[in-house]
Amino acid sequence: MRKIIATLSAVITLLSIVPLVTPGTSSLTASASVASMCDVSASSITDFGQLNPGATSSIRTTSVSQPNGNIDGGLTIYGQDWNFGGSPTMSVGATQWRTGSDTFASLLISPGVSVGTLSHTTPTSVDLQVVVPAHQTAAAYTQTITFQVTC
Repeated sequence: MRKIIATLSAVITLLSIVPLVTPGTSSLTASASVASMCDVSASSITDFGQLNPGATSSIRTTSVSQPNGNIDGGLTIYGQDWNFGGSPTMSVGATQWRTGSDTFASLLISPGVSVGTLSHTTPTSVDLQVVVPAHQTAAAYTQTITFQVTC
């Protein structure tokens, strides 16, 4: 008779005991500077129309904004004398401006006059009109009106 003996072998792996460690953390401070930017854009006023000597034009409103600005700035308005390519000209002061319900003021040459603060998020409306002097020479006049923002 034969006896069959089963032999089992067992493998035991011993693990090193590693103490539990909290993972380390490290913080740093990052910084970045965003450059101040301001710009100005005004909607176009193309024509005050045909006016008689001594007449006042209808009011034209232009919207002045900062399409790319990220800070508020000081808004200034100024202009040049009206010209038709010859002499005489019509004075810069024939153009009048206002914001809101303020009283109209005559436009000045550079450096102009402060309109106030131009927000970088909200446009400012500026009303313009022309008061033609009583004995102004008949001609088709043009004028450059400039809006300047300072930040």
